Amino acid sequence: MSWIRETAVSEAEGKLAETYAALIEQRGKVSNILQV
Repeated sequence: MSWIRETAVSEAEGKLAETYAALIEQRGKVSNILQV
């Protein structure tokens, strides 16, 4: 269990959404460990 609030890809906004989109483009998904 994480002590940090995790933001799902579908809930991301702004810079975080851009970062998630770049990860999806490069790797095909956002790994759980990167969802913060």
